[in-house]
Amino acid sequence: MANSYWEKRSIDVEKLIQEKNDRTVIKVNEFFEAVMKELNEQIRKIFNTYLTDSGMSIQEALKNLNAKQTRDAYNTLKRIYERTDDPDLKQEILNRLNAPAYASRIARIEALRDLIFCEAQSVGWYTEKMLQPRMIDAYSTSFYQTHYIIQKGTGLAYDFNNLSNPAVKAAIATDWKGSNYSKRIWKNTDQLANDLEEILTRGLMTGISGKKMATELNKRMQSGRYEADRLIRTEVNYVAGQARLKAYGDTGAKKYIYIATLDLRTSAVCRKLDKTIHLVKDAEVGVNFPPMHPNCRSVDSAYIDGRDYSKLQRRARNPITGETELVPANMTYREWYKKYVENDARARANERAIKKGIKRPYRMSDEELKKAIKQLSH
Repeated sequence: MANSYWEKRSIDVEKLIQEKNDRTVIKVNEFFEAVMKELNEQIRKIFNTYLTDSGMSIQEALKNLNAKQTRDAYNTLKRIYERTDDPDLKQEILNRLNAPAYASRIARIEALRDLIFCEAQSVGWYTEKMLQPRMIDAYSTSFYQTHYIIQKGTGLAYDFNNLSNPAVKAAIATDWKGSNYSKRIWKNTDQLANDLEEILTRGLMTGISGKKMATELNKRMQSGRYEADRLIRTEVNYVAGQARLKAYGDTGAKKYIYIATLDLRTSAVCRKLDKTIHLVKDAEVGVNFPPMHPNCRSVDSAYIDGRDYSKLQRRARNPITGETELVPANMTYREWYKKYVENDARARANERAIKKGIKRPYRMSDEELKKAIKQLSH
């Protein structure tokens, strides 16, 4: 009985953590949207006034771009300065604003490059600002809830040391897979800034339209936003898992059970690991412990030998309707797939659609789904 209780509670805690992640991701997405809007406005002004959208040749346009800038870029950088509270980014912007080039009105093309750099940096700053407290909360929540779940499941009360703020901050800053959350954010940020500037330079040299330039910049920003979303979810999953491992060590738990999500989005590696049991001392992220990959949704729970699962239940998503339903707690992912997906044409069609990026195939008719899959196959 205890194992099933622990599994259910572990899944509930993970669901709570993911719901908080969703709110963080929404805020980061909104920030990306604001940055894209600002960039698009500046690009529109440049192209409408100085570049090929105004009928100038590339040579004439470049001549204008190397002319002195109005105060638009200066004022935009001031707005970025005012909305950030990161001291390093503030100093970087101040250095640019106080440079002799700005005092004498910087060339338009250089001002645009400065703007792209500072906007990209502000995205990195905001992502880190939102992610760090989210990771601290996830670590603490996972640690204390795991202790509570084990005490409740065993009926035993015991003492354990509370987490200190320095210990939590040290835990979330620890490198894993060769890096940590902050290093990954700034690596992505620097790459984003370089890619945006490359798109700008290439566009100016080839004389593409303002509309096409905006499309290319937006496409790269959308990619950056996806990378930020994925990083948030993966890093939070990692620290929550590390907190559970610490709690297992505190309680003397020797084994854990790997729990994958029973739906069509689950990766092949997590499907294979579902319901497998491992020694806590052998837990290794990416091998037998979550996260197994970016955006991993799997979780784990303490495990005790000899418990009967046959009369208990776990949640799964119906592969045809998408609705949550209950299945036997001892059912593995392979057994669930064989029973509910393998021999059902609509369930398999939904799986193909999800793999092709269609988010809600459950709401489509058979004909609509068939048409959508066919379009994405070309």
